[in-house]
Amino acid sequence: MNLKDLKLDLPKTWQEFSRLKGENQIVIRLRHINPEINIAPELAKGYGEGKSISESESIVYHGISTRRGEGMKDFFEGITKMAESGLTPGVTPTSVQNLKNQYQKADVDISGKYDSDVIISIAKFPDEKSAGAQLLSFQILPTQGFTEMPVPGMEKTGIKNLGELLKSDYYKSAMKSSLSKEQMKQLEKGLPKMQEEIEKASKQIKEQYKKLKAETGAQYYEGKYLGFPAVFVRTENPKFKQYSAPKPLKSSGKTMEVSGGGGKVKPSKYLEMCLGIRVNNFVVSGSLLSMLSTLPPGNTFCHSLTKSQTKIETEKIEGKIYRTTHILPVASTLAAEGYFNKDEVEKILNKLFALLKG
Repeated sequence: MNLKDLKLDLPKTWQEFSRLKGENQIVIRLRHINPEINIAPELAKGYGEGKSISESESIVYHGISTRRGEGMKDFFEGITKMAESGLTPGVTPTSVQNLKNQYQKADVDISGKYDSDVIISIAKFPDEKSAGAQLLSFQILPTQGFTEMPVPGMEKTGIKNLGELLKSDYYKSAMKSSLSKEQMKQLEKGLPKMQEEIEKASKQIKEQYKKLKAETGAQYYEGKYLGFPAVFVRTENPKFKQYSAPKPLKSSGKTMEVSGGGGKVKPSKYLEMCLGIRVNNFVVSGSLLSMLSTLPPGNTFCHSLTKSQTKIETEKIEGKIYRTTHILPVASTLAAEGYFNKDEVEKILNKLFALLKG
């Protein structure tokens, strides 16, 4: 499949923002439309906010707590009011506008229209073995460094990794065919230094990983996602430790230890992140994959952004009837309201993988 001809089938809540095309790789930037831009005015009001229609009739709005707000739009509206007030030295309308310009030049959305900005990277390799080696590098590089990195296409030579390749005669003989005598001389002169730097960097990576593992329990491992080979990293969840830690309970002047929890929903023991997935001779990676495990399912409860229900309350005081109309939110789900959710992302990925699989 020619990656340049790849077309993503996106839900209406997503937009392709940009695409970088190479010979064997494309990087696609996607944005998710913030559903809260369409919130009904009566639901956007503060909880319990009301207004009088007449002496005996009023309306009370029971607004909802939205999940995201309008991101950078809310931020800039806040600091603009701060600048206009003149109460904060150094924050002026001009400085706020300059900051806005910087964000816009960096293609950061400040309109509030989008609530997520993600990347999908798709790389094509000559065969499945080469793609598998690239996928494996997502596990090896952060734990063992450059020297242990597999080199695609070297299987028949007996060379297992980059460290062995740089020390082998095969590397020099292969380079001779593409370099002039002078260039080859410079390569041979600089090769020992390059090997030394790579080994030094690899040693540092191993030490950093050892420290990270001790602090967070980080583990890189191979598995499957949506039926395809994948590489993951897993760390201990600090919230799980807090939840499970014994909590002191005072009784009769003595302190007793009791198990944690306090009736709250038990958090997962680990935080997991998908680093890459191989589909035939393609490797897919990017921030859309890495955030998958943090996304809630589409059937997660939330309030409707557009629908409400009415409840009328009447009260008789000193012979006079007073009427209050309550505007109440109704139950819904993330998927129904158009929020960013795991099911929706998996549908996008399944369609992409079907295209790559052919």
